Amino acid sequence: MTAPVLAAIVVNYNAGDELQRSLQSIADELDGQPWEAVVVDNASIDGSIALAERFGAPVRCIRNSVNVGFGRGINQGLAATRAPLVLIINPDCRLVAGAIEGLKAVLHEHALTAL
Repeated sequence: MTAPVLAAIVVNYNAGDELQRSLQSIADELDGQPWEAVVVDNASIDGSIALAERFGAPVRCIRNSVNVGFGRGINQGLAATRAPLVLIINPDCRLVAGAIEGLKAVLHEHALTAL
């Protein structure tokens, strides 16, 4: 598998179809580019992880047996990726066309130089 250009970290707790729509917006925005999503699930019981797994290889799921909270879930997701860019996104958010390129442009414009 080619290294992803971006990883999306999504902390999920019973988000259901919202999670699926969020992941679909990422897939649509990064069409043709290698990407990954790390979905950290906080003990959902609504079947939302099964919806996420339908995306196949770009989506990896970390299943917590209890709800460890948002912050710890983000940390778990960050530890699970080596992508050069990371997008932290809630499952009820969607990317619009051009969002990633816009974010990349701002990051590159304000990039810190090595000392």
